[in-house]
Amino acid sequence: MGTVIAGSLVTDITYNAGAQTGISVQGGLSSVNFNNSDGSTKVRLAANPNIIKYASPSGSPSLIMVDAPSAGYSYMSYGAWSGLTTSGGVINGFQGGTATQGTSVPTTGSVTYNGTSTGYYSSQGGVNVRESTGAVTLEVNFGSRSIAFRSGSGAQPMFGLLSYNVGSSAFSGQVTSVDPIGTGEKLFGFSGTLAGNFYGPVAQEVAGTFFMISNFGSCTPCQYVGAFGAKRP
Repeated sequence: MGTVIAGSLVTDITYNAGAQTGISVQGGLSSVNFNNSDGSTKVRLAANPNIIKYASPSGSPSLIMVDAPSAGYSYMSYGAWSGLTTSGGVINGFQGGTATQGTSVPTTGSVTYNGTSTGYYSSQGGVNVRESTGAVTLEVNFGSRSIAFRSGSGAQPMFGLLSYNVGSSAFSGQVTSVDPIGTGEKLFGFSGTLAGNFYGPVAQEVAGTFFMISNFGSCTPCQYVGAFGAKRP
């Protein structure tokens, strides 16, 4: 673990009688597949019942993702998976849905999006891996095209000042475990990148992925990789 590669993927979510029963994610360097017929397990996280965890019979690979309908999302989904490939361990985040047209993103006013992050935290170069989920908020100023991102309450804290261009619905920026807009809180010196998108006809929802790394202390390194989603009132 340690190489960051951005790219496209294909996600196929299976439903039966309105209930999510399986998922297949095919990426350029790794892929995962879980369904009821291959012995995979499916549970809802106690910390957040709207987050589903799939795991192979051996426990690896595993995947955590939002159950979009039960969480009240209409235009996107997101999640992360962790497992092994022929070249070592891999953690990936994913997001997708009906992206907002750039010309349909509001240009005035401010709004706060509230939601959840899902991801995997690894330490000691990927030896120890565990899932993580927590609350996120994105304070969006449509006039200045700026976004104040915060994540915490159960997950590795992340803070970032994000932005997007005129006529675009995609945003990005740097994230860190140092709060630049509040407490100055810092845990284990994490830093990295975040990329996301507005979703829905008029930017009703947002989702994105993130990668953070730290060489603090015994981490050598520690990584936090995953995805998030949120919606406005």
